Order: sequence, then structure tokens, then C-alpha cells
Amino acid sequence: MGSTGRDDDVEGTPERLARVEREVTALRERERFLTRLIHSSLNGVYIYDLRGGRVVFINRQYTRLSGHTLAGLQARTTEEFFELFHPDDRARVHAHLAEVAAAGDDDMIEIEYRFRDNDGAWRWCLSRNVVFSRDEHGEVVEFIGTFIDISSRRVAEEARLEYERRVNHAEKLKSLGVLASGIAHDVNNMLGTIVGNAQLAMHTLERREDARDPLRQIVATVESAASLCNELLAYAGEHDVEIQPIDLNQLVVEMQKLFSVPLTGAVELKLELRDALPSVDADPAQLRQVLLNLITNAIDALEGRAGVVAITTGVAARSGEALARAAKRGDRSGGDFVFVAVEDDGCGMSADVVARMFDPFFTTKQRGRGLGLSAVLGIVESHGGAIEVHAEVGAGTTMRVLLPPSSRARGEGERERETPWSGAGRVLVVDDNPGLLAVTSGLLRHLGFDVVTARDGVEAVERFAARPDDFVCALLELSIPRLDGVASLAMIRALRPGLPALLISGRGHSPPVDPAQTGGGVMFLQKPFAFETLRAALKRLLEP
Repeated sequence: MGSTGRDDDVEGTPERLARVEREVTALRERERFLTRLIHSSLNGVYIYDLRGGRVVFINRQYTRLSGHTLAGLQARTTEEFFELFHPDDRARVHAHLAEVAAAGDDDMIEIEYRFRDNDGAWRWCLSRNVVFSRDEHGEVVEFIGTFIDISSRRVAEEARLEYERRVNHAEKLKSLGVLASGIAHDVNNMLGTIVGNAQLAMHTLERREDARDPLRQIVATVESAASLCNELLAYAGEHDVEIQPIDLNQLVVEMQKLFSVPLTGAVELKLELRDALPSVDADPAQLRQVLLNLITNAIDALEGRAGVVAITTGVAARSGEALARAAKRGDRSGGDFVFVAVEDDGCGMSADVVARMFDPFFTTKQRGRGLGLSAVLGIVESHGGAIEVHAEVGAGTTMRVLLPPSSRARGEGERERETPWSGAGRVLVVDDNPGLLAVTSGLLRHLGFDVVTARDGVEAVERFAARPDDFVCALLELSIPRLDGVASLAMIRALRPGLPALLISGRGHSPPVDPAQTGGGVMFLQKPFAFETLRAALKRLLEP
């Protein structure tokens, strides 16, 4: 028999076996190469079985980055494995797996998530996943993915975003400050017109007390409104503290109408004011803020029930030991103090609340800011005073503000009132607000001055230059058009060195006046100003 196919097959078997062996060896070399390549990667590599819900392969870098081993991961149930993902990220991870299951072979799908390492720390990871195998129906069985630790990048990104947030917040606050300053300036101009005309009417109706009383109420209300403008200016960083002798009794009486605004019909306000009360050296706007805060808290303590809020003034002696028990910071020696107390018969406070009531941001109110009493304490301490608190749950609260008596003798002010000062000569008044220009001119004429007016800086310099020797003083609004108040004054002083001047503004801060430019003899007056304030300022300028 000759050779057959079978004989050929038998004879060809060694050759085929050798070929198969060579192919197997090549495949093993390729597998060994790919395995080394995967394990030497700087990225973590894994294969995930979608149907089994478990990891079936990880490389060495995966273990180095996460601390987890393949055996440790496979020992976890699917639920236990997903506990390694941050709770806030698990829903996204599940959605990502569904997206991979529907992906094409060439699709690469990314996700960022937090993963707990073997030490329990959360790490931010970036994963890129592609389909690895499919079943006979084309459904995805496994996908292969890589991941890198991006925790440092995320921390840097969050720090950058936080920095941008703070910068944006600071810019918003700055914008609000500019807005607050502008509003206060415009409102102070309007208030200045109101108070000036009211005071002119009061002086015109000197013998008509029935007409003067309503005008006094107008002036008092304007001053209270001006104090609110000062708070806006303080927020904008443009409010100068103005310390002057203050009669607490007069302050309380002037604010009585304002106190009554938040009162309901069931709340009674009582005033018990001591006669001949010594003055205190204080900023009136800040003292108004103190009183308004204390009154508001007392009304809130009544919780809508009927009750009494009493305001009492007087003089009290306190030892250093007594002051040490009061709300204050720093040492304070004993002595006599002028006080104003606000008492209510409301819900009272526990000892724990009293101990924390002056802490910033501490509040027992549902909508409280927790800044009121902290600000009150800061104001009182800046005036050299202290606050005494007496409170009991269900038995009401008494807040007593202690302030040192004024260093100025009371008789000085009385003598000034007995002999009102008046002036003479020509005064230049510059303001771009027609109402204020008219009312300031009227006040100056009432004091005995001849008045020349101007609406802007250039017009002011021109009118002054026509007869510079005739003028005894100049009053200039800071924010006038064409040439501002400081620049106008410099040009006026070039024509008439040493001319006394009042710089006026609805903003709260004193202007940066260069003595080399102006040569001294300059005062600042904030709008709205009272008639007596203007009189006193002119007297100091013209009779130094």
C-alpha cells in the first residue's frame, strides 16, 4: 500500500507539535511581558467582573496605592466592596458601572470618586475603564480599568476654590461697603436739610413753645436716623468716633419715641431718670446703639406677653471687686459711675446663658445674629465702662451699663448756653446739594454772617478770588463737582493763607488733609449737624 493521508498525518505529527509548542511558548512570553508591563505601571490596574460583582485582578501598584490585596478584596461581598466607596459617591459609581455595561469596545469612560484605603483614609481616585470581555450575546462581562491617586490635586483644587470664594466674598463686602457709604452720604444730606430747617424754624419761633415741641421731635428723630447712617458708615469703615459730653437723661428722652416702635400694646415703657445726672464722655451714635440693643432684648424677653420695660438712670459707687464681677475685659479701678439700666419682667436667663451672653455669635433667639450684646460690651468697654447683669429664670433681667463721669465740668456747657456765641463777616459756603446749601446759609445768617454760595469747586475758587480779603471762613463739602473740597481749599489757601475752613461730608471719616497744603486751621463736620454743633465749630475756628 502506498502512502495515505493517515500516514502523512502520522508522519507530520512531530512537526505540528513543535509548531504548537512554539506558539504556546510565544504566548507565554507575551503573557509574561504583559504581566510585567502591567505590574510595573505607575497606575493601578484592575479587572472587574460585572456579573459577579467583584474584582478578579489587580496589579502591584493597585496594592501600593490602596493597601488592599486581591485576596482581601475578593473576600468581601459585593455590598462590602461598595462600602469602600464614599457614601456621597456610591450612586455615581453605580451609574458609572451601568454606563460601562452599555459602552462600545473603543469607549473609554472616566469617573472621579473617593475610595477608602486599607488604613481607613479616603483617597480621591481618577479611573478610566474600557470593555475587556463579552459573552456570546455581546453583553459586557468584564471591564479593565486604571486608576491614579488625585488626592493632592483635589486638595489643591479645593484650596483654590476656597481662596476664590473668599476673594469673591471680600469683593462683595467691599461693594456693600461702598454702597453703604454712598447711601449714608445721600441720606445724611437729606437729613441735614430737614434738621437745619427745623432748627431755623425753632429759632424763628422762640416764644411759641407749642410750635417748637414738634420741631424738637423732628430734630430728635433725625438724629436717631443719622445714628443709623453712622452704623452704615461704621460697616463701611468710614465712621470716626466722636467723643463728647453726653447727658444720658436727654439721650433716653430723645430716643423714647424710637423705643416705642417695637412695643406692643401689652408692653409698658417706664422711665425713672435721676435729676442733675452727671454727663459722660461718649460717642452719641454708639450709646444709641447700646440702648437700642438692650431695649430690643428686654422686649424679646417678654415673649409677646404683657409686661414692663423700665429704663433707669443714676449714679452708683463700685469697688474694684464689684467691677471684677461685672461683664468686662481688663482691669478697672473702682469709683463713682453714671449708669443707665434696662429692666424687664420677662423670662429671665439661666446662669449658663448669662455666662455666655456676651460671646460673639451666641444667641438664644431663633433668628438672632448673636452679635448685639458682643457689640454692646465692646462699646461700653471702649468708653471705660462695664455692664452688670442680674437675671433669674422666670423672674426677669436687669442690664446696668456703668460709665465714668465726664471729665468736663458741667458748668462749662451751661455757661456756653447762657451766652450764645454769634459771628460776623463773610463766609463762603460750597455744596452741590441745593437744599443743604440753602439751609446752611440760613443757619450762618442766623449766627450773624454774610454768606456767599457756590455749587462746585471751580465756582468757589472764582468767587473767593474776586474778593479774598473779605472772607473770614469757608465751609466746603468734600464731594463737590469739578474740584473736590480738599483741592478747592488748597487753591483758596494759596490766595489767602491760613483762612479758617470747615470741611463737611455725609460720609463718616475725616478727610486726609495735608497740613503742608492747608496750613492747619481746618475742622471736619459730619452731616447732618445740629445748629449748636455748627456754632461751636465756628467758634473754635474763629476764636481759637
